[in-house]
This record gives sequence, structure tokens and C-alpha cells, in this order.
Amino acid sequence: MAKLRFASPPPPDEVEEMRTLFVEIAETAAQSGTRVALLVGPNKSSVYPEFLPPELTPADIRYFDAFAQALDPIPNLTFHDPTAGFVRDKGTEGELYYRTDTHWNSKGAFLAWAGLLKALGLPVPEVTFSPGPEYEGDIIKGLAGMESYPLHSGDNWLFEFRREFELQRRGIPDATVSDSFGAREVVTNSKPPSDMTVWVVGDSFALAVKPFIEASFREVHHKGHWRERLPRLAQDLEAADDKPDLIVVIRVERTF
Repeated sequence: MAKLRFASPPPPDEVEEMRTLFVEIAETAAQSGTRVALLVGPNKSSVYPEFLPPELTPADIRYFDAFAQALDPIPNLTFHDPTAGFVRDKGTEGELYYRTDTHWNSKGAFLAWAGLLKALGLPVPEVTFSPGPEYEGDIIKGLAGMESYPLHSGDNWLFEFRREFELQRRGIPDATVSDSFGAREVVTNSKPPSDMTVWVVGDSFALAVKPFIEASFREVHHKGHWRERLPRLAQDLEAADDKPDLIVVIRVERTF
């Protein structure tokens, strides 16, 4: 709530620490011709402020803006914040976040991913969406303890790819950590639109993006949670015998 109201600006040393980390990653990646991208998952309140209580009116300046201004100019880092596009398109695209969950739904995840691919100049998988069943998210029971809260349709989307392909998965042997990122694994696509190898580092917002990432590239390495992997990502890249063509970091706005 303090961040929402912009009660105080981010500490300059935290902003500089984040900038320095991404500079190190981007510079190390550039040495092997690897591109780096950061996809930000907007806070739900950044996209739907109209549903906040009146006493929680967001400030005109986002807490995250200081980090965005520091990260956006870094060479070899493609920075994509889909917030403005979400706010513009939410009236025509339908619900982009679950009503009863803190995360974006599959359509929101796809629109964010498509925006990043366009910024990178890469092909976007063709996807069709249809309304899905009512969705019970993480808020009503897990966070609010509301056992009988009524659910409504319209905020859940089923998707189908127009290109047929097969995926093969193999686990990463040393990946024993279980967290919100999901499985550490390598996924290969039999008929990708882009013949690239990609590393993915993220958080729980990466889960909904995962199918669209796997539909986009020949080989995807889901490396793990950014809290675990980001601080050593430059070192991991230096040590890797086979360098990826692209590294994608997915991180929700509220963690900055």
C-alpha cells in the first residue's frame, strides 16, 4: 500500500544495485551474442485501479518507475512493460487478470509475451482464445479465507495454437528447488516459428507465459526463480558450453 501511494521513493542504492546487476548480465551476454529481455508483469492495481477502494487511490508516479527509467536504457537489454497497452486494450480484449487471483490470466500473459516478441523483432505464435470455466484463484481462500465467495465467468481463457507441434520435456538434474516458478526443465519444440535456444528466469507470473514461450522457440531452458538465478546469471552464462540465443527474465512489478 505504501508503494501504491508512493509514500516514499525507492532508495537510490536499491535502484542502482538493480541497474548494475542487469548491466553485468547484458554485457556478459553480449560477448557471446546472446540477447537479454526483461518482461514485467504489471501489478493488478496498475491495470485495474478503478476497482480499488477510494482510500487506496494510486499515486500518479509508480514506485516501479524509478527502476524502469534505470533499466530501459541498458544496451543489449530489451525492456518491456505492458502496463500502458493493458490499460488501453482491457476494454476490448476482455479480462486480462483473474478476478479472484493476483496473477494475469492466459490472455493477459499472451498479450504481454506478444508485445515482447514484437519488441525483439521475433515472430509471434498464432493463438485463438475462447471463454473458459469459472476460476477459483489464490485470493478468496488462500489469502482472504472466504470459502463461499461467488465465482463469475469471463476472466478465464482457453487457448489453442494454430500451428501444430509436439513438445518434449526433460528435467534439469540439479534442479531440486520447489517454488512459484514451477518445474526446471528443458523443452524442445518440433516445429517452432523461431529456431532459437532460450533461457527463462522468472517468478509465478512466468507460469501463464510458459506455454507461449514454448510455442515460440526450438529449445527453452526453464532455469528457475529469479531470486535464485538472477544474482548468478552472468556467471552461469560464462560457464555454459552452449550459450543461448536469448535470455528472458519475467518479474512481477511488485517485487521491485
